[in-house]
Amino acid sequence: MPVSAQRVLALSALRHGSSLMLFGLCWGFTVPNWPYPRMALTAHIGATGNSMSLMLIGVILCFEDVVKLKGAWKRIILQISPWWLWASVLSECANAAWGAKGILPIAAQLSGSTGATAWQEAIVTGAHAVGGLIYVACWGAVVHTLFTGVPAETVTKKE
Repeated sequence: MPVSAQRVLALSALRHGSSLMLFGLCWGFTVPNWPYPRMALTAHIGATGNSMSLMLIGVILCFEDVVKLKGAWKRIILQISPWWLWASVLSECANAAWGAKGILPIAAQLSGSTGATAWQEAIVTGAHAVGGLIYVACWGAVVHTLFTGVPAETVTKKE
């Protein structure tokens, strides 16, 4: 039985979300061992929270009879979004050692960070800025699909 493109995206989101959850949970065991443990905690919380969000996207997309994902831009955003989430989380993990403070000033202040080198700040800032914008677009695509997909009234009930 052929698998639809939407089902492939749903499975991808579920796989990324599950893997990110496992990574975040394992990362949680290392939090106290980093030079900036509050930054490590931020990475742990980010990984587990974003993983749930990705899994929710996967579950939503599984309802193909009610939610129809139409438009190449939506598929592209949903394909690249998990990878940028990984980049963002991994940059937060690196930041537990670096102490960059540009993009996460509150967490940096609470952790006592004095800042990182320019290239380290650029990596953390770039991953968060680009990843964040892409993830907002991802959820925009999901919400747009929920409101413009197949109306619930047109779905026939199977008995």
